[in-house]
Amino acid sequence: AWQGYGGIVVHPATGNAIASWHEDDDGDGITDIAICYDDFDASETPGAWEDAGYSYNEEGGEYIWPYTYIGPSPEGNDYVRVYIVHNNAESNDADLPCEDVHLFYTDIENANGIDMEDILDFDNWDSVLIFDDWREKSIRPFQAFAVDHTTPGKVSFSGNAAAHADGQGEHG
Repeated sequence: AWQGYGGIVVHPATGNAIASWHEDDDGDGITDIAICYDDFDASETPGAWEDAGYSYNEEGGEYIWPYTYIGPSPEGNDYVRVYIVHNNAESNDADLPCEDVHLFYTDIENANGIDMEDILDFDNWDSVLIFDDWREKSIRPFQAFAVDHTTPGKVSFSGNAAAHADGQGEHG
């Protein structure tokens, strides 16, 4: 199966690495997002990777190229928020690239000895599509994502956008 494009962050209290990547886990020809973690905290030895959990791209596009981030949570100092940002690899109806963004996020405890297994189930994550209304206008975002470490739960996107001028792939 085609896979790669890994992203990784470290959970502050446990030292557990949290990794994401894309691959066609279910063999349907559509690339999915995977997440797993190394349960370093359990034995203070690296290499105890849990089995991955998957978000299956079933509707709205093939969201791949995950980036993983961690920051403060609005739940308070006893929690952190993990983010996965990934872009739509499918062209729009005019057959033009318009990589709208799918943002996953979840809050997990920030303490030694916690069970992080809940992050492996994407049903425990919230998600939002960003820039998806730009697809019908053939606007392609070239964005950067940032976590606001002074305001828990706040993030920002910045960058540029290219508007396909006449549906022929020219940028305006």
